[in-house]
Amino acid sequence: MKKSNLLLFVFIVFIQFHIQGQSNDVYANVSDVNSNTVTNNDATESSAVQDNGEATSTSAKSGSTLSAKEQEEKEQLEREARLYAAEQALQRKLAFIDLNKAAVVSKIATYNESLEACRCGKAITDDTDDESIEFKALSMVQIRAHFIDKNISFAKKYMESLNNCKK
Repeated sequence: MKKSNLLLFVFIVFIQFHIQGQSNDVYANVSDVNSNTVTNNDATESSAVQDNGEATSTSAKSGSTLSAKEQEEKEQLEREARLYAAEQALQRKLAFIDLNKAAVVSKIATYNESLEACRCGKAITDDTDDESIEFKALSMVQIRAHFIDKNISFAKKYMESLNNCKK
């Protein structure tokens, strides 16, 4: 693989990770972005003009007729980039889950301190079993919805406990 193609590929992968970070799109496909960019690059190269004014196709020399070894190296780099992107997406998902679990624990503790200060006597507990949920199989939207529902449930229990305490 030519050095310029390799540098272009690395740049494309870097941009893709940047795009994923900006959009939180954990399922963005690196190869789709790469194929679009390489197609654009080939079109630019094919429109190169020599000194005598004739158009020449440099894409045949540089990108579209890769040797078997170069093609294999390119495919291996693409596989590694997709694997790396998937690992990064999983890490972001796990960090999101851990952050939300910690927030729920903190919120329950705060609610219980408030109920204790008011001498209401009833403590709020987390009855859900998050360990049985396979979060890795869920999308970020589904995970977010799960934790929002959980927060709503605890807020309702807290308000119910406060209202019962007033009586």
